[in-house]
Amino acid sequence: MGYDSAVARAMWAAMEGFTGAGLLTSEVRSVLKPFGLSGMQTFFAVRSAPMGAATAPAVAAAFHGFAPAVVDRGMHGIWTAVTPPAVIALSHDGFARFAARTFGEGFPVDSLAQPTAALASAVASVDVAGRVLAAGNQAVTLPEDPWARLWRCTMTAREFRGDSHVAALVAHNLSGPESQVLSTAWKPDGYDIPMLQRSRGIEGEVWSAAQEALGARGLIDAQGGLTADGRELRALIETQTDEAAMRIWDQLSALELKQLHALLLSLSTTVMGGATSTPKSAVSAPWPPPELAIT
Repeated sequence: MGYDSAVARAMWAAMEGFTGAGLLTSEVRSVLKPFGLSGMQTFFAVRSAPMGAATAPAVAAAFHGFAPAVVDRGMHGIWTAVTPPAVIALSHDGFARFAARTFGEGFPVDSLAQPTAALASAVASVDVAGRVLAAGNQAVTLPEDPWARLWRCTMTAREFRGDSHVAALVAHNLSGPESQVLSTAWKPDGYDIPMLQRSRGIEGEVWSAAQEALGARGLIDAQGGLTADGRELRALIETQTDEAAMRIWDQLSALELKQLHALLLSLSTTVMGGATSTPKSAVSAPWPPPELAIT
């Protein structure tokens, strides 16, 4: 349709609260607990399962922002305890339970059908060459449950954007730790930096080494803030990510985009408890989301 690439940012921000919950919610953890998976292992299992029984190095490469040692621990023993197809099926069941609890029995589930169908069509047909996480999610057979079906479609869209972001970071010769340091300097109020460092395994010397590398490139200053070159580069990366992510959203009509955005914004608002400012996290999707500027 040739929309402005800002549409991609508005859609990502509107869906992140809803979509990201499926990687963390207690219901998803509970359905995998019988296999002996910890909370951290559940995250890695659910997110990587669409790629099949991938090795830890392959998962670390696809995720990009995690230290290999963290991925090694997170992936340890997963595929001997449970298979990827089982993880996918169980995560659908767990997400459906989460949605039932979060949105209540009175939610008009029929209202999910049309926006989900539009998104399902878009993510099924989009070219995923070079986007390994999006490709894996695209290949998953969509579940019958309407909540799980919408979630899987948004996961494909989320990972499509994520793969696009990683491609931009790699193209600009940024390692995982360097990318995280650059992003937190770009939006210091949007990140829970200690949590990000701990969960990604990039604390201490690893973080300091990334800062030194960025400083040597003239991207951050002695105080850890972005230089003019650093701001320009990080803004460029975000623009390139948005532009690449538009391959999905350009397939939807203006009406379909508006309906899907309204639905996802409503769902994410409920998941986030009606937060009116950006909650600090390791992802820092903008909240409230930017306006969907289409006619």
